Amino acid sequence: MPDADETPNALGPLRAELVVIRAQLAALSHLPDRLAELHKSVAREQERAAFREEIIDRLHSENQQLRRSEVEAALEPVRAGLYRLYDYARRESDRWALAGKENPDQHDPQSDASLYAMFAGQVGALFAAFAEETIEVLGRTGVEPFDVAKGERYDMALHRPVDTVPVDDPAWDGLVVETVSSGFVRGEQIARRADVVVAQLTGR
Repeated sequence: MPDADETPNALGPLRAELVVIRAQLAALSHLPDRLAELHKSVAREQERAAFREEIIDRLHSENQQLRRSEVEAALEPVRAGLYRLYDYARRESDRWALAGKENPDQHDPQSDASLYAMFAGQVGALFAAFAEETIEVLGRTGVEPFDVAKGERYDMALHRPVDTVPVDDPAWDGLVVETVSSGFVRGEQIARRADVVVAQLTGR
């Protein structure tokens, strides 16, 4: 049997190891609090990152909108010139096409009247092709023409009255009787109202 004096000496290393374990456990007791602080810190960083992303997205969107506005502003005078060019080409096309149909000497294709009618028809077709080409160019700037049917109710948002025609029939009062110039739309917005002649009841 070991001596009584040897027992305390044998337990000495165990006591020292227990002291170390207790110290380690005491240090680990603060771990949940530190993990909670770390979680809060990570959450704050995520909020900051999300806020930065939101600002970047908003700045990008505003920059794109500003660029679109600048492009639209630069295109407006170009469109205005193309509108006038299209109106002129279409009017000349109609005028020359009508002249081409008026041939007083249809029995002699070599007469001056027949040759003029043929020439007028060709010029009318040339102006019509030019008008169509102008429409295609306008389409590339984002606008398209819209049709106004005869008998359509006058709408100040779509039509610009350039003249009136007196009528006796109340049913025609306020209706479009002629389109002078086509209107144009850009998406769902009216880029240019159509110039129209509106019927007006006699005596109003």
